[in-house]
Amino acid sequence: MLPKTTGRFNFNLEVGLPAADAACNTEFAGTHACTFADLLEAEAAGDLDGIADTHNKPVTSFWAINSSHPDNAQCHQTIAWDYQTAHTGVRAEVATLDNASGDLGPAADDLCAHQSWVGCCL
Repeated sequence: MLPKTTGRFNFNLEVGLPAADAACNTEFAGTHACTFADLLEAEAAGDLDGIADTHNKPVTSFWAINSSHPDNAQCHQTIAWDYQTAHTGVRAEVATLDNASGDLGPAADDLCAHQSWVGCCL
């Protein structure tokens, strides 16, 4: 798992889903940023139990990436100076994680300025 980030996905001086995909592949060769569907599969396989990020911090929520959602529901920023606040109408979904049991909650609306984790999946 990558370190906590805002919904804009700021990794390696890049932003957005391509930055998250590249960071996953750098940290864990052959991986990409997990979609919410990927996370549900990982939960079913027991792969989220006690999971920690690359800084050894316990993961307690994930950005619920879903490419079928419109850009404004995926923290997609169209202007470089966007501050990720609610007034722009850009939001995303987050799923909480019970770190001990590996149980993933449902995807729920959240602000892009909040921080959650991006999982890395094969």
